[in-house]
Amino acid sequence: MTAATLLIDDYQPYIQGWKSTEKLLGVELDYETTFEAGLAAFLLGGHELIICDYNLKGTQLGLEFLGQAKELRPSTRLILISGALKASAPEIVSGATFVNAFYPKDNDLPERLLGEIQAAHDRASAPTNWREVASAFLKADIDAGAIAEIDAALRAQIP
Repeated sequence: MTAATLLIDDYQPYIQGWKSTEKLLGVELDYETTFEAGLAAFLLGGHELIICDYNLKGTQLGLEFLGQAKELRPSTRLILISGALKASAPEIVSGATFVNAFYPKDNDLPERLLGEIQAAHDRASAPTNWREVASAFLKADIDAGAIAEIDAALRAQIP
């Protein structure tokens, strides 16, 4: 069985920190280091929560990954994180209505994510609310043009 949460980040010390933390939480996380590997893991696991770093080295997909994940399973909660984006990033990301939250990689991030991870674990353990799932599919409308515009604005912030 896969974990309820998928974390996609290429910074190994960050991943190792979460591997230590998940033992304390009593929940499991799945980890990947590229968008491509993350998409393959998501196709197999159908995670309740995806936490994805925006700026993965060697990857050109940006927000496209999260858009693809939302199309595949609209009820999945999607969180974008970044240590490279500027202070205006939350406003820009808010235009991507399929992204549930954006958090900078700051000292408050672990605390913010702990609640999200626990909630995803609880949702995965609960019976499926099929009305909610069906409603999410009906509302899932991913605009590729909007993704490209938002992605371009975010990429312009990265040195």
